[in-house]
Amino acid sequence: MLLHSRQEAEKLGTIAGGPLFFSRRFKNCLRAFLMQKNIQKFIQVITIFFFINTIFSCSKEEDLKYSPRQLLEAIRVGDPKAVPIAPIPIIDTDNISIITCEHYGKGCLQVLRGNILNYEVIFVEFDDEENAKKDASVRKALYTRNWLIDYAKEEKILVEFFKKYIDAKFAHE
Repeated sequence: MLLHSRQEAEKLGTIAGGPLFFSRRFKNCLRAFLMQKNIQKFIQVITIFFFINTIFSCSKEEDLKYSPRQLLEAIRVGDPKAVPIAPIPIIDTDNISIITCEHYGKGCLQVLRGNILNYEVIFVEFDDEENAKKDASVRKALYTRNWLIDYAKEEKILVEFFKKYIDAKFAHE
């Protein structure tokens, strides 16, 4: 059917879903479809961007480090009465000497003392997790991130505490 004027087309379009009705509806559906395709493409691009960003900027667990303050804050979640970790001279009663980094392996930065759950514990800060883990395996001690926790393995309550609150583990685990 050939329409001679716009008025005729509009008249037919209003009667029982004539050609104009279908063409408007088709255009609206086409717009919605194209818009949906654009949204899908946009979502795909964003997903790919985040995937690539995650691959190239994802920090490894070994790159994570605790500062002395962060370590103390994590410990205080479980023991609010924990005595601050401090570089107080630590005397080794067996050898009658002050415990320093010389007693520990490569990468030792400092040796600190703290009182956790009424037990004295020695915390040794290393330059990275790998060195802390190596020294922990030699001493059969706990470590977490870049810290070695010495003189805690004898007390089960301390071992469980450190495993729970600062995700400490033995090197062989």
